[in-house]
Amino acid sequence: MKLQWMTTLLLTSCISLAGYCGSGAAEMHSPIPLQQEIPPAPGYFNGRLWRLDASASSPFPSHFRTSASAFDLSLPHKLPLPSRKGLDRLRISGSAQPSGMAIPALARHLKYLASGGPVFLIDLRQESHGFFNGNAVSWYGNRNWANRNKTTEAVCQDEKERIQSACGTQVTVYSLNEEKEPADAEKITVQSASTEEALAARAGLHYVRFPITDHTTPSEATIRQFISFMRSLPPDAWVHFHCEAGMGRTTTMMILWDIYNNPELPLETIVERQHLIGGAQISLYPQEERKGPWKFNESQSRARIIHMFYDTMHSQSASHADRA
Repeated sequence: MKLQWMTTLLLTSCISLAGYCGSGAAEMHSPIPLQQEIPPAPGYFNGRLWRLDASASSPFPSHFRTSASAFDLSLPHKLPLPSRKGLDRLRISGSAQPSGMAIPALARHLKYLASGGPVFLIDLRQESHGFFNGNAVSWYGNRNWANRNKTTEAVCQDEKERIQSACGTQVTVYSLNEEKEPADAEKITVQSASTEEALAARAGLHYVRFPITDHTTPSEATIRQFISFMRSLPPDAWVHFHCEAGMGRTTTMMILWDIYNNPELPLETIVERQHLIGGAQISLYPQEERKGPWKFNESQSRARIIHMFYDTMHSQSASHADRA
């Protein structure tokens, strides 16, 4: 039972998390029980403002790194340093949300890294977002969950309508403080409005979207689509991931990519080295968080998914080696 849903995921299109996430899985990958949370009031997560994600003046996205980046030893790390086996050959990169002005510069750099291969821009954001006058903006609700539980089609429709309807109007765009509350406000007249898909196409990038709710783990449907995507790529492809900050969702998907390509390595090695090239420090065994039960619960879910994905890939790799 331990590998049921992930194994089935890799072999067929009919999967069910219910077959895996029972008490046995919780005991293995959830050493601390999930915490109870008082359900928020209806409408608590509804979008309420335009958030500034990246100014038009930002020439390049923040938190940019590639799988060939050197380890940043100023980050918290253990000794000895993790192995780089297979890392430099992954042909992936990650970053925060680029501004509209930064997308052409990012495209040029990624095409250089790809050395003639196709370049894929992977948008991991579920929240509706786009560009006003070159500024990267998004429609923000509490926890950044305005589109939570929406289908991909509904997300794209909401996004398209919001971006198009803003063109020619005056909108207020907010920066958020550390408490995720609106701070600086700027009124702008939207002279140009565009979706990310449109700007990526203009820059010669292949745009692919895997919508993931902020602060959460990829759904089983997203992982199924992600595996199919990885299997479909030519060997000379370059893949660039981004979310809003370029940390949680981006690092998680770069970890899964690393696992898929290097399943023989210890999981801790893969997670640690993705942190040391500039990603988030993802915990495989989360402890209680002071910021509230919901963040702890989401951290637990992410850790379980990473463990399950690794267990399946590692098991399949070992099985293939035995048959060779």
